[in-house]
Amino acid sequence: MAEQDNLLSSEEIDALVSDKKEGLDASNSGFKREKKAQKYDIASESAALNFNLDAVHRINQKLGKSLQKSLEVALKSPVEVAPQTVDLVSFGDYLSQADTIAASNIVSLEPLRGLALVVIEMPILWSALSNFFGSTAVSGKASNANRQFTATEMTIKDMILNATLDSMREAWAPILTLKPSFVGLETVRTDAKITSPLHSVFINRFSIIIGSSPSGSIDIVYPYSMLRPISSKLTQWAQGSVKKESLQSSWGSQLNVAVTNAMVEIRVELGQIHLTLEELERLGSQDVVMFNKPPLAKASVKGFTIFEGSIGTQSSQMAVQVVRPFKEA
Repeated sequence: MAEQDNLLSSEEIDALVSDKKEGLDASNSGFKREKKAQKYDIASESAALNFNLDAVHRINQKLGKSLQKSLEVALKSPVEVAPQTVDLVSFGDYLSQADTIAASNIVSLEPLRGLALVVIEMPILWSALSNFFGSTAVSGKASNANRQFTATEMTIKDMILNATLDSMREAWAPILTLKPSFVGLETVRTDAKITSPLHSVFINRFSIIIGSSPSGSIDIVYPYSMLRPISSKLTQWAQGSVKKESLQSSWGSQLNVAVTNAMVEIRVELGQIHLTLEELERLGSQDVVMFNKPPLAKASVKGFTIFEGSIGTQSSQMAVQVVRPFKEA
């Protein structure tokens, strides 16, 4: 009988399972029936992303300058390279937002683990070909997904890729000795499977202008798993670079103040007289030596002439008026 006394009555059960009963306020019950639960994987990459993107951006700044010089030498044409903001997105999102047809170079970056991508957009190849041969007719072949590169296009592509890998090696040198090497080429970007579409990647985009017109972009794609093991090293390097720049700026400011406040002695030369030693020895206290007065006097500091001016007086004091900076004839 004791166990049956603890059982709920049918009325009590109906009250519990009903959505709303008269006199019962369900607004503070803790349940939100209009909301749906969202799936969250605590072991996923995105749950632990903590990366200093400023370090990667600093590498890209150095890489961009080096790449510009390398491409100008390789393509024998003026080139402008502008690094864009570093993005961290899923690999699937990157593939869906990018043009399908491109020179997608799969590369290894020892000692980093995994594979990366160096994607050279087709307009860059066309601009380089136009620069060499003066024709843009090849641009009409982009729509064919099964299209293969011609021998000439492969040569141009390899020149640009080698310049990019060399620039990557130089830009990464302060952090680690990078050994980039070519692994394979895919014409269709979605075929370059360097990681799962769900995994995160760093997108490093460099806008390229060859000659006078915009050409396209070169994307360097690092999987997050490739850079994660050296994230602390990148952070330390970035913080050290900021500190170094701050010290250099402070030292430069102090030097500028010290130099601008330094006292200097200005010597004003009215003219020159050329005499022999014999003539000088014959001079007496009443002798007068004649010379031609130049139109302007020369003012010098430590033997270096800095300006030319006119001699006069200012408030009963001798003075020199600056007329022009001195220039060697």
